[in-house]
Amino acid sequence: MDNNDAGLVLEMIAQSNHVGGWCGDSYIQKVSYIAKAVLNMPLSVPFVLYKRGPYSFELKSLLLEMRASRLVMLVPDGHYGPSFVIIDNILTQRLRTNVSQYSASVARLVKDLSRKSIADLEAFSTAIMFWGSQQNNPDKYVDELNRLLPSLSRSDAAATVEEAHEFLKLEHAHA
Repeated sequence: MDNNDAGLVLEMIAQSNHVGGWCGDSYIQKVSYIAKAVLNMPLSVPFVLYKRGPYSFELKSLLLEMRASRLVMLVPDGHYGPSFVIIDNILTQRLRTNVSQYSASVARLVKDLSRKSIADLEAFSTAIMFWGSQQNNPDKYVDELNRLLPSLSRSDAAATVEEAHEFLKLEHAHA
């Protein structure tokens, strides 16, 4: 288990639990991708475009390992399925302390994203994934997002693209 990756994931879970948001596997996948791609957090796991946006098989394995190591557990949640919570112990505290320089950025990101439904977060993270290759052609960008996520209407895809663009401008201003 990579200690940096585990510490950052624990911080995301802690911050999500703090704001009362759902924190299931899909949520962690999307937030982790945005943290790595936009905030340049040192997550070593690679992401690919999968069924519903950015996904990391290695991150899925890390979450399973963290559960087996009793760092986190899943608890029932009425929203989308079980939600991760931290099992507070000396190891989880140490892992989070090792990445404490990212706590404020993680807190801001989680607060911004916790209001989104998982469907919106899937679309948003997918839009961010393809921003660099399509930023000079917004209509093509909307069409590509709509093609990748066919359940998303073209007007919703356009709104998501605009939201992703504004988010990226804001985050680059913070950098």
